[in-house]
Amino acid sequence: MISRKQKRVILASITGGLLLLLFALSLVLYFQAKQASFQQQLQSQYDAKIKEWETTEQAAKTRILAAARSIPSGTTLQAGDVKAVEVSADHGAGHLQYVRAKPRRRAAAGLSEA
Repeated sequence: MISRKQKRVILASITGGLLLLLFALSLVLYFQAKQASFQQQLQSQYDAKIKEWETTEQAAKTRILAAARSIPSGTTLQAGDVKAVEVSADHGAGHLQYVRAKPRRRAAAGLSEA
């Protein structure tokens, strides 16, 4: 038979084990809630950065007019000859490459165009 003292020790051990289990469960729930809060904060920061980037990207664009096809010099422009194009402001007009027209007869003959 189990004596009274042994019953008390067994009961105290079971109670202590349940208290430790309850403490461990509360720690798990606390850190899970903290992790969820941290993840929510990171998601909101990420969304804010994406919105900021999109607005900056949209503000950095400018519309320019570009030739839709090759247009010979002296030709009157028609509606379909020009199209609007969006370019980024940092690579805008300063970085456009201009295509020079074919050399004139004077340049082909060796004369200067001055």
